[in-house]
Formats: sequence, C-alpha cells, structure tokens
Amino acid sequence: MAENRDLELTQPGDEPVAPPDRARNLLVYHHDGVHLVPMVSGVPVAMGRGKSSDLAYRGSNISRRHARFELRDGQLMVCDLGSTNGTKVNGNIIEGPHVLSVHDEVALGSVMVIVTGWSARESALYGLDNHGQFMARLQEEMVRARTFQRPMALVMIRDLAPNGGMLHRWAGRVRDAGREVDRVGVYEPTQMGVVLAEADRAHALRFVSHLMKTAPENEPQLVFGVALYPESGRSPDQLVASARDAVLRANADTRIGQAGESQGVSVFEGSSEEVGYEDGVVVRAPSMLKLYRRLEQVAPAPIPVLILGETGTGKEIVARALHARSGRHDKAMHSINCGAVPPNLLEGLLFGHQKGAFTGADRTHKGLFESANGGTILLDEIGEMPLSAQVSLLRVLDHGVVQRLGSTKEIPLDVRIVAATNRDLESMVAASTFRLDLMHRINLITLQIPPLRERLSELLPLCHEFIRDANERYDRNVLGIKPQVESLLLKYHWPGNIRELRNVMERAVLIALERRITAEDLPDKLRELAGANAAPPAYVPEAYDGPASTSAPEPRRGPAVHQVPEPTEPLRFKMSIRACSAALIQQALVASDDNHGRAAEILGMPRRTLSHKADVYGLAPGVDASDLATLERLSRPDEDGLDFAERIGRIEARLLSEALNRTSGDVGRAARMLGIDRRTASNKIDRYGLT
Repeated sequence: MAENRDLELTQPGDEPVAPPDRARNLLVYHHDGVHLVPMVSGVPVAMGRGKSSDLAYRGSNISRRHARFELRDGQLMVCDLGSTNGTKVNGNIIEGPHVLSVHDEVALGSVMVIVTGWSARESALYGLDNHGQFMARLQEEMVRARTFQRPMALVMIRDLAPNGGMLHRWAGRVRDAGREVDRVGVYEPTQMGVVLAEADRAHALRFVSHLMKTAPENEPQLVFGVALYPESGRSPDQLVASARDAVLRANADTRIGQAGESQGVSVFEGSSEEVGYEDGVVVRAPSMLKLYRRLEQVAPAPIPVLILGETGTGKEIVARALHARSGRHDKAMHSINCGAVPPNLLEGLLFGHQKGAFTGADRTHKGLFESANGGTILLDEIGEMPLSAQVSLLRVLDHGVVQRLGSTKEIPLDVRIVAATNRDLESMVAASTFRLDLMHRINLITLQIPPLRERLSELLPLCHEFIRDANERYDRNVLGIKPQVESLLLKYHWPGNIRELRNVMERAVLIALERRITAEDLPDKLRELAGANAAPPAYVPEAYDGPASTSAPEPRRGPAVHQVPEPTEPLRFKMSIRACSAALIQQALVASDDNHGRAAEILGMPRRTLSHKADVYGLAPGVDASDLATLERLSRPDEDGLDFAERIGRIEARLLSEALNRTSGDVGRAARMLGIDRRTASNKIDRYGLT
C-alpha cells in the first residue's frame, strides 16, 4: 500500500473562490484503495511497485519504476520510466514526457491515476469534507453498518458541464437535502460523494429524486450513481468503485445508475424521470422501460389493472411495483392464485362466509377482499376463476361492496383490483368461459409483460442477481458465469421465462465445483444446446502436426516454434498467458495440498507473489479444465521441470513467434493479432531474441 501524505487544511476565507488553475493533485486508484497525492512544484514523484519508487503500489502489469510525475512552471507532466507495458494517457501509449490536464486518466498497468485540480483548501471553503476525510467517514459508517447489520448507501454526483464548476453551485443544496448524520465530500473536481447513514435503496432514490426535481432549469444537468451496502460492496473500496462506475455510466438520458452488475445490483437506464425499481427487478429493455413508464402513470389512480404475460414473466412483481407506487403502499396487498384453489372454496376465500353458511363453517370468516380493505388485491390467473365467482367479483367492481356467503349484508370496500393471466381472455369470452362484462371492467388499463426472449439485454444482469441471492441462501461463493456459458444462455429460448432462469441459476450455484458457472452446471437441455453449437476456441493455437496430405503445400518456415491453422479471430495473448499462469499455480497448490509455501517452492517463485496471483485469479480448489487445456496446448512435456517464469516465458515466445510468422514479421499487425500494444510486443520480441 502506498505511503500516505497528510494534507494540511488552511483556514477558509470569507468568500468562496474557484480552484486555482495551476493546482494539481493525483487521485490514485490501486489494489489497496484510493488516496490523494498532492503535487508540489519541482518535486517529482515516481510510481511503481518496487521500493525504489517514491510511491509503491500493488497491481497487475505495473513495473518496479513505472512512471514519474512532476509539476513544473504550472504544468503537470508524466514520463514513462521504461516500463514493460508502457504508460497510457486516456487510453493511448505515450512516448516521452507528456503534459497532463485536469481529468486526464493515466494508466500504470492496473493502477489508475486521475489528475484533479481540487485541493483540501477548496473543499473546506464550501463546507465539504476533503477526500481523506470523506473516505474516513465512509469507513466509519461501513463499520457501523456491518456491526449492527444496518443498510447504508453511497451516492456519487457528477456535473455534466464541460468545465465542471458544480461544487460552488451545488454544495449547499446537497448538504441541505441530506440529514445531519449524512456526510458530503469532494471526490473529484466535478464529483461529490454523499454517505447516507442507515439508508436503504428507497431512501437513496428519494434523496436523488429530490435533487433532480429541485434543480433549476438553467443549471447544467447532474447525474447520479448509487451504491448500496452490502449489495454493491462490502468494503469502502468496493463501494466507491461501484458508485464511481455507476456515475460514469450515467449521461443526460440516463440520469441515475445503480452500481455494478457484477455485484448483482441492476443498472437502470431511461429518461430523466426514471429513478429505479424494487430489489431484484432489472429494467433495461425498451419494452420494459415503456411498461414501467405506463405503470408510473396509472399507479396513483384506483382503477383496475390487467397484467398479461406468459408464465414466469414476473406478473406478481409488476403488480407489487404498482401497489408500491400507489397511495395504498402503506396498506396490505393480498394475492391469490385463482387456479390453485378448488372452485367450491374460492368464493369463501375471496368474499368470506358467515358461521353456519355450509357444513364445517363453525365461525364467521373474513375474505381476502375485506382483509385487503384500503389496499390492493391481486387475482392471479383470473382466467381460471369459475363463472359463479366471476358474478360476485363483478358486483364488487360495480358497487364497491362484498357479501359474505350465507349473509345478505353488504360490506362497503375500498380495494384496488389487479388481475393477471397468461390466457387469452377474448378467446375465453368467445367460448363462454369468461364473462364479457367482467373483462371490460378489469382491463381498463392493460400492462403487457414481454417474454424474456424479447428482452435479452436484461438476462445477464438477472443471472447475477439470482446468483447473489443463491449465494446468500445456500452459503455459497460463486463469482459469476463463464463467457461461453453467457453466450449459451443468450441463445436459449426460455419458455419458462424469468422463473426458469432463476431455477437454472440456483441449481448451478448449488452444484458448481468452480468459482464460475460452467456448461456442466446447466440442465441437460441447455448442455445439449451447447453441444449443437460447440466450436473450438479460436484464440487458442493448436499444434501443427504436418501437412494434411502429400499434395498440401509445405507450411512456410519462419521464426515460429510451431505452426497453427489461421484463426477466425485474433490470438488473445493476455487471456492465454493468464490461463496458463492460473493452471500452473493451481497444479502446484493441488500438489502441495494448498500449502502456499510449498507451492511457491515447486514453481520457483516468492510465496508472496504466488499468494497475490492466486488472489487475483480467484483460484478455488480443483483445476479449471479450460485453463489446463490451454496450458497443455501451449507448453511442451520437456518443460515440466522449469520454474514458473521460464515456462511462461517459453509460452509467450511461442505466441509472439506464431503472430510474427502469420504477419510476415510485421510487428504492428502481430501486436494487433495478439491483442496487445505495439510497444509491449516489441519489448518482448527483443527480450526473447525473436526475429
């Protein structure tokens, strides 16, 4: 972890002023967290992972002395120090010293440095916490939430104005919108963070909605990112990363994002009026956004609503969303499946009965309509309701009264009726199995839920939500889904819709042997689909064993160790090296009975390095079959006795040689084929003595 430099707060002046143009600080996101590095004119700061650097960080692909930052004559500059993977500014490799501006992003491997122009003094001027104070407060609140099992939320607010300037306009409004226990701080020059103590999703969304509604029309638009504890993250760094990712996704058309699909919390996209929906609901497809816009419109009115959709599409979830947005949200909502109750008992359950109304009626019983008085009742599968009960329901709709069985007394009711079915009611009316007058009374507003196959943009976020739920329910720790399985899930037609998807994910979480769900964890019908669509991975080179026949042309000789068929897509250098590295480490862990010290000796590498790589790769008991297959393809039997670095070096050399061979020695094209930048390819080609 990097050494922290304390920030000294100067006393605020009488009037707020904009931050000085030449003030520069570095906001560093690294493996162990985030912190602010104030730059002092004439004092260079070298960053890397080695002790020789001024600031040392853990992270992947960062060199021992990676890059140097220096503030001179009001200009902040960065210079690469001959790093292996190069230094990128806003995604582009730099050559020589490079002048930085506010908001520039500098990548040193996995370590990200963002240039800011905001200092501790300016944050104090507006009554905000500086970055260090804000992170300390977040840490304290997360400890409190974890100790007392309470929720909390982190909101990131970003100004879409080209030059920022949000803080002096909005600081007071944001502070006023919060409570005394909430804290507001500077996170970046155009971003504020708000720690909402003991706040659940609903509270966070109300806070955001209030700010959105009170914004003057002539003010630049704000966008918001919301992260929730514990759904979005269980540590300050995870929560910050989730909220920051969410706010960066947001734009003028998507005013609010909820953090981190990979953490299982959905991202909601839509117009500026849309704020969010209940837990477990993913709303991204245009058809679902349209449905929820209509739902928001009709929710306040007490009129009946008919929800149509195939089985498993989530009709009850939509009904509960309708109830939650109505003026009855603080009253009861009752639900009954009309097809699951015998016809002779259904009327008694719905409308109640008097004592002695029928054999066995030894006491008076309130029906569901009476119990839901003032609230909402969901009549699920209303197409299964017998005609006798339809007549009684029509009386409730027409006159707002109910009669218990065995009684002539009319009981006034104020109940909103929501009906749902997967049947074609018009066809049932034509067949005289459903009353025409009842259909006209219940379908004043119809909400049609599209099937899952028509909103595939929501499928993968739903999978992550279901995996998270199953992990908590069954005490498992499945991280996600392998890419080939994601492709398979998107090809399936899902006749059981979301209910079927939830069942598939729960089953997979229960039986998964690896950290990510594989095709072997899926039901037979999905595995059969995988077999029908199976194709060898194009990015993994296969060994060439000679020409297919004597008439085939001799393969061209070159620097490659072996020849492979031309792939249909580029080779993936980093993916292949990662798979081989993970397989080697996992084999050593298995051989050493998960003893990291012994495994490190087997591989000839420091124990600390092995433990770090095992953590980065998320290794679990057992060896990933796909990783092992990649290692077997790219290594040679006579290399088993070499240490880790030598084996990985041989594999890198083979991949580089093959790419050079296929591109006739064109380093640029070879780099693109490998999926790496040209400078990295050139450095490795020189290191391995390739031509």
